[in-house]
Amino acid sequence: LQEALTLNPRLVAARGTLGEVLTHAGQLEDGERWLRDALERAPSPDRHAQLGYNLQQQHRYDDAVSAYRRAFQLDSTNAGYLNNSARCLLAAGDADAALEEMRRAVTADPENPLWRVRSIDLALEAGNHDTAVDLAERAAAAFPNNADIAATQCNTLARHGDTTRAQLVCNSAGDTHTQDPRPLRSLGSMFIGMQRNEDAVAALTEAQRRAPDNTTALNLAIALLNTDRSAQALSELDALAQRAAADPRIHFFRSVALDDLGRSSEATRAACHAAELDPGHAGAATRCSQR
Repeated sequence: LQEALTLNPRLVAARGTLGEVLTHAGQLEDGERWLRDALERAPSPDRHAQLGYNLQQQHRYDDAVSAYRRAFQLDSTNAGYLNNSARCLLAAGDADAALEEMRRAVTADPENPLWRVRSIDLALEAGNHDTAVDLAERAAAAFPNNADIAATQCNTLARHGDTTRAQLVCNSAGDTHTQDPRPLRSLGSMFIGMQRNEDAVAALTEAQRRAPDNTTALNLAIALLNTDRSAQALSELDALAQRAAADPRIHFFRSVALDDLGRSSEATRAACHAAELDPGHAGAATRCSQR
């Protein structure tokens, strides 16, 4: 295909397609070369975005930002280009510029709540929790009945440590969006941190009823262990181990549950397996060494 394209310079679209294919195959330098060649012959927003993705994978974040911004200049209706450049700015360590880029995305497509959610997530990832809370409040005011916004605001407040406000928002979101497990997952995690384990069990059990999830199952098992329900916790962990056997945390907590139930030899084996999966897990290593 490369030879055919070399012989026929009119196959512009095929050049861009080849660059995209090479990029996704991990041949980034060759992919970049073909994408640039296609852009020289026929600039387009999608091709600039594909070049941006290629450069992003090469960790050339400044160049990737330029490519994504050029794509947005050519198609200012696609706020996703700004979302992508914001991710690059954050990866480059410029959180303030990344948040400003997301503000531009929200302005470019104000009716789409996705960009507000992405802005909040980016602020949380950058460790700027106050900004995340402010963005979440604004988003909730703009989209009062949106499930994604409600779940994101709930999660933001829970992670920020505003427990009173988080409980109000999360409970309201859970009651309004009766099939959405996310507010209850956030509540459950927050309750574990507050050592309100009975409340955590209730919230996480309902979250699992709405939509089973491995992380929620693990948190539920932890809450059950914290309320001296080791047999029930072990049942959850055994089922979870069938679905995510490579997660050392599962085997570590299985060790705790088995130990609580007096099954010491099985507990040691579970701890040693956790230590094999994660040699840096100090708790697993300690339990394993006690055999």
